[in-house]
Amino acid sequence: MSASTDGVTPPSADDFDDDSRASGQAGMGSAVPGDRDDAVPDDTEATDADDTDLDDMDLDELDPDDLGTDLGTEDLDPGELDEALGLEDGLEAYEDPDPYDDADGFGTDGDDSQIPGPAVPGADAGADFLAPDEASVEEAQRLAQRLAIVIVTYNRPKAMEELFDNLRRLDVHPWRIIVVDNANDSAMRSATVDFGRSIAALWDDDEWTGDPRTDRVVYMPRSKNLGPAGGFNAGMKKAYKLGAEWFWLLDDDVLVDIDALEKLAAWMPAHDMIQGVRIDTDDNPVTDEGDFSPATGLLSPMPRTRFGRGGYRVVNAVSFEGLLVSRRVVDQIGLPDPRFFMYGDDTMYGYLASRVTNPVAVYDAILYRTRSDSDRAAMSLRSLGKGSDRERYQIMRNRGYIARYLMQCGSYSPLLFAIGTCVTAHREIVRLVATDRAGFIPGAIEVFKGWLAARRIMHDPDWKPMTPLGSLTRG
Repeated sequence: MSASTDGVTPPSADDFDDDSRASGQAGMGSAVPGDRDDAVPDDTEATDADDTDLDDMDLDELDPDDLGTDLGTEDLDPGELDEALGLEDGLEAYEDPDPYDDADGFGTDGDDSQIPGPAVPGADAGADFLAPDEASVEEAQRLAQRLAIVIVTYNRPKAMEELFDNLRRLDVHPWRIIVVDNANDSAMRSATVDFGRSIAALWDDDEWTGDPRTDRVVYMPRSKNLGPAGGFNAGMKKAYKLGAEWFWLLDDDVLVDIDALEKLAAWMPAHDMIQGVRIDTDDNPVTDEGDFSPATGLLSPMPRTRFGRGGYRVVNAVSFEGLLVSRRVVDQIGLPDPRFFMYGDDTMYGYLASRVTNPVAVYDAILYRTRSDSDRAAMSLRSLGKGSDRERYQIMRNRGYIARYLMQCGSYSPLLFAIGTCVTAHREIVRLVATDRAGFIPGAIEVFKGWLAARRIMHDPDWKPMTPLGSLTRG
């Protein structure tokens, strides 16, 4: 993972124009921001209960005040979550105009159990394939007709203002922009409404109505902070129920290349999960996905950065930062698991996807980070930055969820996974000693509490994975 350089000023939306290109990314394609989100308030009151169209999940157990100890989420049953989320009904309202069948190479229509082969035969690092031709604007517009950008934000209004300015510059207009506000901030609601109105005028949409069924920008306030996993879960579910075929996931602290959708469109016909290059605040590319070991439950400490001659490499782990996912993947593996709250959620989502398709990391640079953060890769051997007790607890506790999914996939090795857990705990203790000796005892206690929580999750007889959405839509 690229480390940020002190003193580097993150680019603002005004720093980029249609002809500008990022430095420090030779051989990666252009990287000019042109982000996503259009926000449309779908609720008149900023509460989860008012989102009647979504019937959103009731995750009030996820109290941010309790993050340093036990979130209580190991007791949440995905079946109950599905019912609370409204996934037991209402999904039949969207009918796929062009359902996938055997001709697509993804198994028999209606049978999610069949695992497809490579999206492009032999598509591994170093494979001799030509990169896809540059997609025309017309082709990108066609593919974006059912593409929803899902943004999760929490108490970063300035970053969102920059992102909104950035998204107005997109050459290809997404079908929906869904803003999940984990802070339930009235100022964020107002800014999103203003953004939606400006988009309606700029992109020749109908007049803003505040109706998520017709407006391009959808605003989703959450009554409590659901974390990244819960935020993307809620936003993707909203987009799914509205009829999205593609989901482009974005954090609130990035700016998007204005040509990003054209670049991604070149890969969409052949792949169902696509991770583009992100440019860090030091102008270096971030390519930290790839090698997840199901045996140990850890990411490789030395992620691969080389792309094949085709301009991509197949991976089995992803980051929610800029990830593009097709509806057919969501049909087969479901939504991100909100019980993770943070850390390991995207890694496990990528691994589950690798069981039904071939996720790819591509050489195209599609977005810029605007916030330096060398501590993003929770599952890898992170740099010895000062973490929080909340993070330490989450990292250890979420090992339990990772283990349960590996058991579900038949990939679980008790001995090797235990070794991976020891490595994880040792890493956190070393970080404590190196950066926060005064807080060593409280921090070590949180590591131990997280380990105990993971053990409870691993031995919970009622634990269930997230439900594939395709099984619900087919009744």
